Amino acid sequence: MAQVIATNSLSSLVQNNLNKSQKALNQSIERLSSGRRINSAKDDAAGLSIANRMTSQVNGLKQANRNANDGLSMMQTAESALGTVTDNIQRIRDLVVQAKNGTYSDENRQSINNEIDTRISEIARISGDTSFNQKTLLGSSSDTQSVNIQIGAFDGQTLSLKLMDVSTISKALKGGDGTDLASSGNALIDADGKLKDNALTLIDTQLKAVDRTRSSLGAQQNSLESIINSNATSATNLSAARSQIVDADYAAEVSAMSTAQIQLEMGQKVLAQANSSQQNVLSLLK
Repeated sequence: MAQVIATNSLSSLVQNNLNKSQKALNQSIERLSSGRRINSAKDDAAGLSIANRMTSQVNGLKQANRNANDGLSMMQTAESALGTVTDNIQRIRDLVVQAKNGTYSDENRQSINNEIDTRISEIARISGDTSFNQKTLLGSSSDTQSVNIQIGAFDGQTLSLKLMDVSTISKALKGGDGTDLASSGNALIDADGKLKDNALTLIDTQLKAVDRTRSSLGAQQNSLESIINSNATSATNLSAARSQIVDADYAAEVSAMSTAQIQLEMGQKVLAQANSSQQNVLSLLK
């Protein structure tokens, strides 16, 4: 085999392989230290783009679930208040039945009327005071008609929550403008202070209205809970898929690092041998 001294091609080849081994070792160390397979776009540009889109979706789903939980809390607040309204209407109904007892005196009935008035006023108070984050839930303001909740990671993924104006109940029970129980316009009591014949029917109508609203609130709460569970599952699956793209496989990286270290060590020994061959040629010229 010819021996040359101007060019040591073997040494150049070994040095090139050493550089590759060093880069592979550096990459494995970087991946193991960061826990990520993709640390920059040069590692996997397409994978990084896909992972970023997944990250946006996962973050969006997590925020959507926070929104949904806020909506759920709001609906639970409204439903609890409506439960109190139901209790008051039921008590009013009991009082009306009681007042229809012919053995009661006018004074007895007036006492009953006073409690009915108090109960109706309490319903009116609930309609005005029940709120969530300064938003009136059961009053007559326009924001009680519907509340839109973003329940997904993308545009158009919203849910409209429906509420009820409870002030209409107190007005319906009072009659007229709802300002005075004993007024001639009262729906339950006539001008002589006596209960009207249709008082129980009117009360039952209002009870049914509240029951329908509570049923609707319950259905909407179930929808929100289902959405929360679905979003959580989707976020978990997307996070797992994203992990497959960007996270390092420790077993594979440890193996790659060990291989690169061995190649680097062996390459250094081969390089020394290649350089020594050239030195041997030079020694023959002395």
